[in-house]
Amino acid sequence: MNYLLRTVAPRLMLASVALGALAIAAGCVNASGGSSLENDDGRVPNKPRTDAGAVDEDSGAVEPSDAGADARPEEDACADESCNAPPTGCKAFPEAAFCDDFDSADALLPTKTKWDFIEPTEQPVATLSTVRAVSAPHSLLSRVIDGTTPGAKFAKTVTKANFTEVTWSYDVYFDAIGAEDGFFLDDFQFSDAAGPDSFGFRLVMFAQGTAIKELKVEHNQQVTGGDYIIEPALPAGAIELGKWHHFQQKVKFTFENADPAQNKAEYTLRVDGATEPTFQKVYPGATRDQIAFARIAGMPLVFNKERSAGLAIHWDNHVLELK
Repeated sequence: MNYLLRTVAPRLMLASVALGALAIAAGCVNASGGSSLENDDGRVPNKPRTDAGAVDEDSGAVEPSDAGADARPEEDACADESCNAPPTGCKAFPEAAFCDDFDSADALLPTKTKWDFIEPTEQPVATLSTVRAVSAPHSLLSRVIDGTTPGAKFAKTVTKANFTEVTWSYDVYFDAIGAEDGFFLDDFQFSDAAGPDSFGFRLVMFAQGTAIKELKVEHNQQVTGGDYIIEPALPAGAIELGKWHHFQQKVKFTFENADPAQNKAEYTLRVDGATEPTFQKVYPGATRDQIAFARIAGMPLVFNKERSAGLAIHWDNHVLELK
């Protein structure tokens, strides 16, 4: 009996110590739910979080996912419809053969401009303006300063094989147009076959007492041997000072190789998005070989710069499309 007690008692004491140690270890848990050993000195590093819903390879347990918090629906960023607004400026015409909305700060720099020609002068006849614009922040301001102003022309030529339809549109704001006389507001040309600019159309404006007197369509057709044509003035009041206007000019060519006399050029002018053309007419056309490009120019000619001194015109969103 004494021998049995001497043998079993030490074993019971060892078991009691082991159970006590386990109880102490189980009670040493910090406030965050982790063992104090895991955070005391880094000897037991924290396990990296697994991806949402992934299985912990050590335990086989699925960790709770925080995907529900991340997947909460965000507030509608378009609540004010700002991000659903239609594109403006050249962004609205990604397929255009040429477009300039003058919104780049480099729009008129000689090495950066999209235009082939901008009047070279020390006078500020062609400058970027933030005073007004259809597509912010800039428009082009062209001016006649005084009688010594050489001009205020800007121009671009675009070529495309076998085009039969050309549309040129732009926004224009007439601040002032001088006291008297007139000027070519624009020039829309398609051939140099009989000399520079030998088939095309022009919008010509005349001033009277610092007001707009009239705006006319003119047609030059040297390439066909035809006369220079000056059409009747557009209806009075169609164009106003101090207001943005939208001009769209379209020319459709018909080529009849078997009978060149049947070649046609249909010219259409629309102002301010009118459903019905402001002016439309079919003219004798040139041959396919003669119609080689589309050339657009603003302010190509001022008849009398001294009498047009003070002229100021803002332009925006020149878009040229060839089909």
